[in-house]
Amino acid sequence: MFVRQIGYVGIGDRWQEITQTAANKIIVFVLTQDLAYSSKIMQVEEAERISHQVFDLFQPHCKFFTNAEFVNNYSAMIAWDSLTPATFDTGVIFVTETQMGILWVNDED
Repeated sequence: MFVRQIGYVGIGDRWQEITQTAANKIIVFVLTQDLAYSSKIMQVEEAERISHQVFDLFQPHCKFFTNAEFVNNYSAMIAWDSLTPATFDTGVIFVTETQMGILWVNDED
């Protein structure tokens, strides 16, 4: 429901709950590499700084969800349920008792 309210397509029960560690690795991955060609687009240090800033916005006991499957310690995406019309899209949904947030990226081939 949340993603539909912001103009994306819902994927129902296909959301995958992930750990905070996995969420951090996914955020760093999507900020540092282009999804279509794996080209470097940001330094890892900058992506980690942004990731920490996003995590700081959410209180403890946060749950994390994604739409994709990753391999190689979250350095490559192998499957996903698209939320957007883009060729590739993924990210992390943050959910607490009082907050919801999304860090999402998309890319074209």
